Amino acid sequence: TAAPADSPAVCLLDTGVAREHPLIEQSLAAADCLTVNQAWNVDDSHPTGHGTNMAGSILFSDLTYPLGDQENLRLAFALESVKLIPPPGFLPTDAENYGSITQSAVSTAEIHAPERDRTFCMAVTNLDVSGEQPTSWSASLDQVCSGSTNGGGDPEEPRRLFCISGGNISDQYGTEDYEDLTEFPIEDPAQAWNALTVGGFTNKAEIHPDDPYATWSAFAESGGLSPYSRVSTDWIHGRTPIKPEVVFEAGNRALSPAGNELLSGVASLSLLTTARDFLTEPLTTFWATSPATAQAAAMAANLKAHDRTWWPETIRALMIHSAEWTIWMQEQMDQCTGKTERLVLLRQFGYGVPSLGRALASAENDLFMIAQAELSPFFREQSRKANKDVLSAPKFNEMHLYALPWPIHALQELGAQDVELKVTLSYFVEPNLGNKASTVPSRYRSCGLRFHMKRLGETNGQFLARLNEFARAEEETMLPAEEDPDWLFGTKSVAAGSVHCDIWRGPGASLALRDLIGVVPVAGWWKDRVGARRYDSKIRYSIVVSITTTDREVQLYSEVQQRIETAVPITIAVET
Repeated sequence: TAAPADSPAVCLLDTGVAREHPLIEQSLAAADCLTVNQAWNVDDSHPTGHGTNMAGSILFSDLTYPLGDQENLRLAFALESVKLIPPPGFLPTDAENYGSITQSAVSTAEIHAPERDRTFCMAVTNLDVSGEQPTSWSASLDQVCSGSTNGGGDPEEPRRLFCISGGNISDQYGTEDYEDLTEFPIEDPAQAWNALTVGGFTNKAEIHPDDPYATWSAFAESGGLSPYSRVSTDWIHGRTPIKPEVVFEAGNRALSPAGNELLSGVASLSLLTTARDFLTEPLTTFWATSPATAQAAAMAANLKAHDRTWWPETIRALMIHSAEWTIWMQEQMDQCTGKTERLVLLRQFGYGVPSLGRALASAENDLFMIAQAELSPFFREQSRKANKDVLSAPKFNEMHLYALPWPIHALQELGAQDVELKVTLSYFVEPNLGNKASTVPSRYRSCGLRFHMKRLGETNGQFLARLNEFARAEEETMLPAEEDPDWLFGTKSVAAGSVHCDIWRGPGASLALRDLIGVVPVAGWWKDRVGARRYDSKIRYSIVVSITTTDREVQLYSEVQQRIETAVPITIAVET
């Protein structure tokens, strides 16, 4: 059953779609099939029907499962298509114009239906071009997400959520090539700070007995990294974003009985989706990070359909926050001896596999705090000198503090039993590709934000003093070593990019006394480029905080609910 007419949409930027497919036509109106060049038409012109494959994956994920039962599938979002890849017979787009044509595709959709809530989905990358440094294409995506395509400073331009694939390890590579994953860096423009970059994992680890390749075996273990998925392990840690942030099912490759040959596209190890030439072949196999990205976009649209008040920054935060590592991934993490080794794995499979159910439960039932806010990071102080009004250089202006309504009694009763605290901070930067912007984060971002928690035994005044010292640091590399060892990755490891997520594990009794969290600005070109006159701009952010415990008998939420229902505004005492 198609979604209602006023539902959110996933806007697919690809090769066009065969919308007459009986599984697609109810969700994709003819008027919503668009193109950046009228001469290209809107039909799917890819040799294997990539756009139509993506459309089916967005709507149905893996058709293997909905076609296997009698349940009526009700969709919560619609589909849009903007063709941005020229068909055969037309000159290919010059690489220098990838960014502008992507922005043109976004504008085409928004001009056509300006009031529609949409998530953008693009599984197109610059083949074999590493995304270690920002490019004009990745910067154009950062502009799209941050609402700065018109030069910035326009509060009316919407922010946008963009799901993009990290690129694929192609079929030509054999078993020996996987010994060093650094040879397969995530491709341009998936390094975009503001985009949600999607990698692949796989649970498809068995080949059906009737398959022609039944004597072969699955290459990757169940729950492991998909053999199609690229990584960012070789990028400069602390200066480049952690990519991919999340992974979805991307399929597996088959390994020959002799162990010397790999094969892609084996039906049992692939996903099922809609085919372009549907009159002769309505369904086809699909694999790699393209269907993974389609699933991510669908989840984002489902979240938007659930609550229209959630910002794109919030939806990105909820997706990352809801992600969990598979058993295989957790085993890899458990073998690490420290933060550095864990960070390498984080740059392979991100924060794990998101779950729509967990994300929605997080917003309603579990012990989660979700906040959307706007912060003024900088200001210029006015003074009077020699009978003239003088403005100072831009200074740090605001930080936000949240008093966390922890279930103190329940946590204290846990004593030494461990609980898990997870924090995700999401915002969009306005990019700058000025001098050295490609290698120095503070010169690329308009402004950065960080979260910090009050430490055990720290007074409110000491906490605020520490936050002020942090904000004044010109370079985060100059900061002292992490003094809070129970964080899984640490501040420096998750500092780059525009989404920061970390996990704290420790005794419940210790967490009960850590009841403040601060959101603090750090330097960016809004502060440093006074001539740009952006020092008084505001930045939006979303922060998600959760605590969980393995002891299901502990009632964490009930105590908090009582505190919330009787809550009144309070003043936080700060020792000076």
